[in-house]
Amino acid sequence: MALIDQTTGMRNFWKMILLVGLAGWMMLPAQADEFKLTNGEVIKGRTAGPNEDGLIIALEVGGFSERIPWARFSQETLKALAKDSKIKPHVEPFIEISLEVKMKRAARERAKNQYTLRYDPKVVRPEGGGGFFAGLTSPLGLLLLGVLYLANLFAAWEIALFRRRSAAMVCGASAILPVLGPLVFLGLPPPGAGVEAEAAPAVTEDTSTGGTGAPPPGGGALSISRPKSGSGAALQPATYRRGEVTMNRRFFETKFPGFFRVVLGEAEKDFVIVFRTNRDEHIARRIARITANDLHIQLNTGPEVSLSFDEIREVQLREKQANE
Repeated sequence: MALIDQTTGMRNFWKMILLVGLAGWMMLPAQADEFKLTNGEVIKGRTAGPNEDGLIIALEVGGFSERIPWARFSQETLKALAKDSKIKPHVEPFIEISLEVKMKRAARERAKNQYTLRYDPKVVRPEGGGGFFAGLTSPLGLLLLGVLYLANLFAAWEIALFRRRSAAMVCGASAILPVLGPLVFLGLPPPGAGVEAEAAPAVTEDTSTGGTGAPPPGGGALSISRPKSGSGAALQPATYRRGEVTMNRRFFETKFPGFFRVVLGEAEKDFVIVFRTNRDEHIARRIARITANDLHIQLNTGPEVSLSFDEIREVQLREKQANE
């Protein structure tokens, strides 16, 4: 029993000594670190308040230093501070990398980005010789043929309008015979163009012999001449409407022969021709020229105007008014 008490007392004794030693060691002042600056100055203390602008040092002699920028610390001190995970992000940009480390990093990057060039086997050409017709069967050739075919139909449509023929007939023929169909209809005259106008409005007997029918001296009995519009051929007002008459070249050359002259006769000077269409009314003093499909009129007050026979609905011959 006494032996047990003695053993317990020894244990308590050694525990007491261990606690006293630990307390004394903790009461000893912590060893200060040395911070070397680029100007050779050495500051002893502990790190306090690091941030991206620099470091505040708790001085060994007491108090705190001003915030020292990272660029003022030596490379040795910066490398030692980089071991602290809290300070490492701030000091890493200021640590100089040696040439040897740079070369090793470059070698690693080259090895990482190294590519192996691989040559594919040569492409084998398709069998069979190429040519114009082989090109037409290619996708691009078929596209060009389609564009030309549509252009052929568009040309047929325009030719049908120009020649006044059925668009369905012209486009159908052009669809069956591309290029050839539009050319054929382009060469054909428009419907109604076969009616030939007379070269002169009338063939009259020359009355130079007094109406006896005898031929004049030195000439034949008949001559082709336009009727005189003098006092012997008085004009009368008249109105001609589509449906009652056929508006074509023969009609105008027969009804208004005196108005084709550059210088109007005495009778024509007092008259004007009124052309009425679905949209406008034109008052003309003369007919400048005429073709198989239209005529050109000289307006009483204005420039020359072209009118198609199809658009003329009414033609009126009347005397000039005071304001004309």
